[in-house]
Amino acid sequence: MKKIRSVKAKIATGVIAATVIGSSTFAFANTNAGTQFGLWGQAQIDTAKSAIESAISGSRTTALGTVQSGANSARDTAKGNIDTAGANEKAGTKSAIEVKLAEHVAS
Repeated sequence: MKKIRSVKAKIATGVIAATVIGSSTFAFANTNAGTQFGLWGQAQIDTAKSAIESAISGSRTTALGTVQSGANSARDTAKGNIDTAGANEKAGTKSAIEVKLAEHVAS
C-alpha cells in the first residue's frame, strides 16, 4: 500500500511539475523581451542624455561668459593701442607740419 502512494505521489508530482514548467514557458514565450528591453534601454539613454545636456548647459554658460570677458578685454586693449598709435601719429605729423611751416615762414 505504501508503494502505491509513492507511485501516485511521483505521478502527481510529475504532472504538477510539467504543468508549472509548461505554463511558465508559455508565459515567458508570450512576452516580447526585445521590445521591453528596447524601451528600458531608450529610457536609460534619455535619462543619461538629459543629465549630460544639463551639465553641458552649465559649462556652456560659464565658457561663454569667459569667452565674452576675454573678447571684451582684448577689444578694449586693441582700442587703447589704436588710440595711442593714432595720438602718436597725430603728434608726429603735427610736429612735422610745424617744422615745415617754420621753414616756409623763415624763408
